[in-house]
Amino acid sequence: MIRIWYPQDRWIGFLGFIQMEPAHLPQYASLFVIGLLAWRGRWIENMPTGRGLVWFAIGAGLAVAAYLLVGIGVIRGLDSRDWRVCACESFLCVGLCVGLPVLCRELRLGGGRMWRALAANVYAVYVFHFPIVLLLQWALMDTPAPKWVRLFMTVVGAIVGSFAFTNWVIMRLPHARRVF
Repeated sequence: MIRIWYPQDRWIGFLGFIQMEPAHLPQYASLFVIGLLAWRGRWIENMPTGRGLVWFAIGAGLAVAAYLLVGIGVIRGLDSRDWRVCACESFLCVGLCVGLPVLCRELRLGGGRMWRALAANVYAVYVFHFPIVLLLQWALMDTPAPKWVRLFMTVVGAIVGSFAFTNWVIMRLPHARRVF
């Protein structure tokens, strides 16, 4: 319903200065609540491998299909106000949110010292990644590289930059560990 008034990519200044996209607000709020319930009930740890991998296949398949269909020009773009796009996006999101942790669990990713350090910063990265992504996009905007190269550079730079910033700046602040 919210996308009728606020389609995807329409940003507003919440409280006059916090940039936000209302189109995804219901999804983010519900994922936050569901994530708390999943953590408390240990849903990901107890989920059967087969079920988790099916969800991963759904999420990854929808993502690949969307990028390919738009990329090769079969679809000009996706109207975020269309209920089918919203449903597809929801299944993609749930598929990846459920499937990726199960896949990482099965691949035994996350057991080492580095993975534990990264995991300790995940919430702080979630909070502080947006300006880092914007800075990288702005810096690469006029670069003569193809779009996919700039996208790849932004993704890798944002991941590394966000974790570095939160680990070596934010988490060193007094009481930061209590918040993040």
